[in-house]
Amino acid sequence: KITMRIGERRFEVAYEITNTGAQRAPVVIGSHPYFLTGERWRLIHSSEIERLNTDSEGIPDGTLQRVDYNHLRDMSGMTFDECYSGGGLISLVSDETVIRIQRNGMNFFVLYNGRYCSGSSVAVEPMTGAPDAFNNRIGLNILEPGQSMECSFLIEVGDSGEQT
Repeated sequence: KITMRIGERRFEVAYEITNTGAQRAPVVIGSHPYFLTGERWRLIHSSEIERLNTDSEGIPDGTLQRVDYNHLRDMSGMTFDECYSGGGLISLVSDETVIRIQRNGMNFFVLYNGRYCSGSSVAVEPMTGAPDAFNNRIGLNILEPGQSMECSFLIEVGDSGEQT
């Protein structure tokens, strides 16, 4: 079950997944919201984040590296197609707006501004597990028959003066 709620400056998505089958079921949930940023943007995270290191094909290899983007004032000149763990409340700040992304039960996120973003947008993608989790098992949920899981994310848009 997916429930979406839209308000004037907010968008919420809640997932409820139940294994109705007779066997165990692997589950990873992710969404891919893109945000227009204009020329300059930065990411603020309320708690520690770790980047999932990848192999030569871009698949997470199981190792992590702590990173901190809070000190950067402009990330628009950097290219991202990476998965992270942690972060707490994430804020995408541009000259015009601040977009806050609160995740519940979605401890991973992908930050992407590469090939399909035309230099003017950024995707901050809430996820319950890492890319390729069915193989590398990073963040993979296994639901027993009859078992359920819930997760959600909330996006709120504010003015650029509201940076936290």
